[in-house]
Amino acid sequence: MENSDWHIFLGVARHGSTLAASRVLRVSQSTVSRRIDALEAALGVKLFDRRPSGYALTFAGGQLLPRAEAIEAAVSDALTTIRQHRRGLVGQVRVTTMGAFAQTFFYPAVRDFRTAYPDIAVELVATEAKLDLLAGQADVALRAGPAPDVPGLVARRVLTDGWSVWCSRDYAAARGRPERAEDLGRHPVVTLSKDFGSAPFAEWLEGIVPEQGIVMRAHDIPGLLAGLVSGVGVGVMSNMTAEAAGLLRCFDPPVRSEAPVWLVTTESLQKEPRVRAFVDYLAGYLAQGCYRRIALDPDNARRETR
Repeated sequence: MENSDWHIFLGVARHGSTLAASRVLRVSQSTVSRRIDALEAALGVKLFDRRPSGYALTFAGGQLLPRAEAIEAAVSDALTTIRQHRRGLVGQVRVTTMGAFAQTFFYPAVRDFRTAYPDIAVELVATEAKLDLLAGQADVALRAGPAPDVPGLVARRVLTDGWSVWCSRDYAAARGRPERAEDLGRHPVVTLSKDFGSAPFAEWLEGIVPEQGIVMRAHDIPGLLAGLVSGVGVGVMSNMTAEAAGLLRCFDPPVRSEAPVWLVTTESLQKEPRVRAFVDYLAGYLAQGCYRRIALDPDNARRETR
């Protein structure tokens, strides 16, 4: 017995013959007749009396009719629900995140998301400023730092990001890499400028590296990352960002600087299918470490996600 047998049974019951049913169902009359015979054989009862005037339901067929109609209604309701859900998985999701996240793992994540959800477009606003989600400046934010405590926002913690000393592969091949804080004096160092604001790791570097050893100060994290990727020197960088950029870990500084990473949206948007699909996908992408580049260096495989 096949699922389509119920559909064919209803067609014959409603239209009174295999010929009329075949026209409505757009299948051959022989197919309709064969499937009715197969249904009767599977159930072990006769459903129709074959008369010169057409097919008439037997007592057993009449008993089966409302149940077949219930199956039809249930399938129709399920298909309607699926279509409604599918219609929700279209449109655009406007996302905001920090520049360093945007220039490393975000675009590959969007590429993979679009493979799964081809009808949802993604608009990215890369900025260090915190856009106002409640005012509609973005639908979703990927942020690192304290948990948002604004009424009307909902946040999902996806991982905790720490900071370590990193360098590029080209830099390590040419000059080696430091393995402890005492080694930094023999390497050019890149860090953040005082215009960036207070950063524990930047203050730590300023305290242990001679002034002439600091060869570049960047005004923001994307600039600092660009200096490291370009091989200007070694420096402290977000582990999540550095791993996505393919840098080599040198060592963990004694100054701990960790921050949880959150996916944030609004209470009114969290159940929107397009937004929920994006948040769920990116949360899984990050929690599973899909942002990491495959490292050839064994030390780079030593990572910690909390």
